[in-house]
Amino acid sequence: MAGELDQQAIEVSFKATKISYNLLVALSKSIVENKDKIEHGEQSLKKLNMQGRKLESIDLPDSDIKSFRKQLNKHSVDFSIMQNKAKRLNITIW
Repeated sequence: MAGELDQQAIEVSFKATKISYNLLVALSKSIVENKDKIEHGEQSLKKLNMQGRKLESIDLPDSDIKSFRKQLNKHSVDFSIMQNKAKRLNITIW
């Protein structure tokens, strides 16, 4: 009787390990396939909010924005640019 219980415990443990392995393999494949579908770079503020991360803003003079935008895109940083209408010369980056 004890031998049967030990054998059943081993079988259940083996099946659980096999199921976990299959789930991890499927998850890995899904991540690799969807890697290119993740959007990086300039986005709308709404899309940035949907990512669930904390948003921080910085103010830049209007003249620096073009080179700054190139650097952000080059390094795959998620950002959104809005002109500060009250100050007209400053741009807020999220």
